[in-house]
Amino acid sequence: MKNHRYAIREDAYSRFVQERVIQPYARRIFWTGANPFAMSCENLKLRALTVRDYLIKCQTMDMFASIRDIRNKEVRQLKKLRAMGINGLAVGTESGDDDTLALAGKGYTAADILEQCRKLDEAGNFKKFYQGGKGRYGIIFFAGIAKTIFGLGI
Repeated sequence: MKNHRYAIREDAYSRFVQERVIQPYARRIFWTGANPFAMSCENLKLRALTVRDYLIKCQTMDMFASIRDIRNKEVRQLKKLRAMGINGLAVGTESGDDDTLALAGKGYTAADILEQCRKLDEAGNFKKFYQGGKGRYGIIFFAGIAKTIFGLGI
C-alpha cells in the first residue's frame, strides 16, 4: 500500500482495523495528516473503500485539500470520489492576494482559486470550507462557492 510520497504504515493500518470496534457505526470521519487530498485518485479510492469495508455506516469523509490538489484532478474523478463518500474538503486557499500568494510560493493565483472552486461546483455537492488569511480582497469566507470571492465580482 504505497504511493510515491504517501504510504499507509502497516501498524497504522492494523490499528485502524482494530479501532473500528470502538466506533463501528461512525457516520462521519475526518482524514488527518498533512494533506490527504494530495494523494492520487486511485489511492483515495482505495482508502475510501477500506473505510466503507470497516465503517459501513460512514456517509461522509472530509479532509484537508489545497488548490494544487484540486487542479490535479479532473471533474469526472472528483465526481467519482464524491460518490464514494469523499465529499467534504477544507480547502487551504491561504490568501486572495496574488502578491501574497507569490511571496509565499503557493504556485497559484486568485484566478486559479476561482477556477478550482468552480470545478468543485461542477463535480457536485462537495461541502467546502475555505481557510485563509486576509488579503487585498478580505477574509476568505466559510462554506459555499464564490459568487464574489476575493472581490473579483464574478
